[in-house]
Amino acid sequence: MGFYACCEAIGVQQPKEGAKFFPQKNSTTAAAPANNKAGLPYPIHLAENEEEDEIVAHGTGEFAGMLKGAGLLADCGSKGLRPVEYADSIGLLDDSTLAVHCVRVAESDIKILAERKVNVCLCPRSNTYIGEGRAPWEKILKSGINTCLGTDSIASNHDLSMWNELEYMLKNIKISL
Repeated sequence: MGFYACCEAIGVQQPKEGAKFFPQKNSTTAAAPANNKAGLPYPIHLAENEEEDEIVAHGTGEFAGMLKGAGLLADCGSKGLRPVEYADSIGLLDDSTLAVHCVRVAESDIKILAERKVNVCLCPRSNTYIGEGRAPWEKILKSGINTCLGTDSIASNHDLSMWNELEYMLKNIKISL
């Protein structure tokens, strides 16, 4: 469900400044239940890159500066939290959440995702294509997290073929499935 459609569905006035990067407690406590009510997952790109880590933990960095300059950076509190910890602290993580990417997750993050029964969508070719690194696929899968594959988008991948995504992962994974 798109941001503005979600606002309309739950009867919340659309903010004049538009959507913000990095959710705040009020926006997520409204949007996630609206998706649940509609029987939809709540997708969020999570733990995708170093810039996200820096913005969430400290509110700093080049990307943060650009977003602040455009009025698009929500305050994450700058509490030194990792993205998964922050998302958990505002009540975003549950069995309806689809956490996309999860490239930069520590073992403690994987434990949180598993405990909250969060679904994870891995986008291995996209993460390689844009140079973000590789999610710890093996640890995520071994943790019992419900996991799927995605392509992200044509802007960050060679194509949108799920077969190519699966083939890439099978050639590069270090456990038998």
